Amino acid sequence: MRRFLDAVEGGDGLFRLMARLLYGTGLRRQECCQVRVHDLDLMRHQLTVRHGKGGKDRVVMLPRSLEPDLKHQLAQRRQWHQEDLAAGQAYAPLPFALAKKFPRGAQEFGWQYVFAVRQRSRDPKTGITSA
Repeated sequence: MRRFLDAVEGGDGLFRLMARLLYGTGLRRQECCQVRVHDLDLMRHQLTVRHGKGGKDRVVMLPRSLEPDLKHQLAQRRQWHQEDLAAGQAYAPLPFALAKKFPRGAQEFGWQYVFAVRQRSRDPKTGITSA
């Protein structure tokens, strides 16, 4: 399995990190893509999966071997978020009615996706362009 995970290429190491996260935590692919910054608790080595299969939340353990790579990814993501804020493009869609409860929440770092897309896209519900 280690040889397989080491052979994953693309995304400047991002896809390898995602594959290792999938394997180490048992996440489903869509759950991995939707991990937000505030869902990671590196101090407790936990990841909260929101609205997983059956619409339920659960907590899974993070392998300690992923901690350095996740810290690096979060640092890189924070830098991109600062650039997006400066450009007026920092936006992550909030689930359910949280956008009304937290009007500026979509721009906060904690609500950003850990594995964000590289190109901007338009949210079909709000029409807002996001990173």
